[in-house]
Amino acid sequence: MKRNLFKAGMFSVMMLAFGIVFVGCSERSVLLDVDALAEGLAALPDDSTPENPIPVKLKAANITDRWGDFNDAVEVAKKYIIIDLSDCLVEGNMIGVLWMPEEETILKGTDMSIIKDNKYIKGIILPDTLEVIGERAFDNCTGLTRVIIPDSVTSIGGGAFAYCNGLTSVTIPDSVTSIGEGTFFGCESLTSITVDKDNTSYTSENGILFNKDKATLIQYPAGKNETAYIIPNSIVSIGGGSFGGCSDINSITIPNGVTLIGRQAFYGCSGLTNLIIPDSVTLLGRYAFEGCESLTSITFDGSNVEIEDNGRLRELFTDGAGAGTFTRAARYDNWVKVWDGPYQIGDTGPAGGIIFHDQGNSTDGWRYLEAAPAETEVLTTWRGAVQTCNNMDFNGFTDWFLPNISELNLMYQNLKLRGLSEFYSKGYWSTYMRNDEAWFKAFSDGSQNHVTIYLRAYVRAIRRFTP
Repeated sequence: MKRNLFKAGMFSVMMLAFGIVFVGCSERSVLLDVDALAEGLAALPDDSTPENPIPVKLKAANITDRWGDFNDAVEVAKKYIIIDLSDCLVEGNMIGVLWMPEEETILKGTDMSIIKDNKYIKGIILPDTLEVIGERAFDNCTGLTRVIIPDSVTSIGGGAFAYCNGLTSVTIPDSVTSIGEGTFFGCESLTSITVDKDNTSYTSENGILFNKDKATLIQYPAGKNETAYIIPNSIVSIGGGSFGGCSDINSITIPNGVTLIGRQAFYGCSGLTNLIIPDSVTLLGRYAFEGCESLTSITFDGSNVEIEDNGRLRELFTDGAGAGTFTRAARYDNWVKVWDGPYQIGDTGPAGGIIFHDQGNSTDGWRYLEAAPAETEVLTTWRGAVQTCNNMDFNGFTDWFLPNISELNLMYQNLKLRGLSEFYSKGYWSTYMRNDEAWFKAFSDGSQNHVTIYLRAYVRAIRRFTP
């Protein structure tokens, strides 16, 4: 028998092998029938507080399909409680799932999180025969401050305690053999995860959760206040959501030897400013850097990496950008390669456009001409073309303008004739205009002429820059 006493407001709690037993508070314990939830909760004493919640034991043969009613009743009653589920076994000994006997299936999903986003539920007593805590079972239970997982549990589903912002510490018993991705994702107050020393599948060090041989980093608690972390050299895989919500951390060192960075691995690391990804990485998961608002520099060689949907970063390597340092101009997915030598005609420019002229040195404040990508082109009148360029904001760059006829000629010769960019056969506007007529250039044959400014032709904005 395991015994662990801790203070909880006006009562103390004893942890046994099968969960929690309340000591010295029997006069406050309440037994409720799920068929009379609203009435029972409304009748609870009015002196409950977050520090002194009322233990409520639920009575039901199967409560799985009643969580919505229960959650609503608690919100209406506005009483702080601790739920005792020891007599409420659900089908398949699972919590956090919807059991539908008529379909002979178990459905898991966020819409059936058992006490989702309920600040009045401060603790949970799990039944002693519970084997599986289902996916997202306690997702977003912001009021939950304490959960003791019984020794009967062997599996904890992905996201089971995600965004439980009141949790400060969690202990994984020796019985657990499976933990899903992002189980404690975004728990902003969680500072420590402890694993029983006899557990054969998992271990912890400094409050961080790893698999037993420390080859996989599973969860770095989002509430740790360290600003820098060096990942151990033994790590091969950085698990999905492993640093999710770690807003205080601004420096993470990834060792050479890591081959996989899981999906949403650094999600919400808003303080992270730069990251060096070693050449050993072969898979970069979906949305790995989503919500990293301060991240402006990533250094790695993506040519040998499978990049799952990471926006512009993936496109760069599809286009053969090669190894280097990449920065984002403004928004999350607008990554561009940092200039590391002279640009060549056809290279991707710093704004994500195409280099079409190099005058060899910086003269009059610029060296290169960069054309916006083909997808930015619009068909419009001459005045519409001028306005389009003046108002253009692409990848955070706003210094675009309408090219003159000489710049259109360079674009035609260096991009169109070399097949480095797509162009429409119809004419493109230039800056020159007089007496309601403007010069335009046909990219079908390179001819040019002046036409009425009310004609509709295409516009391709350009910009000048010096690295």
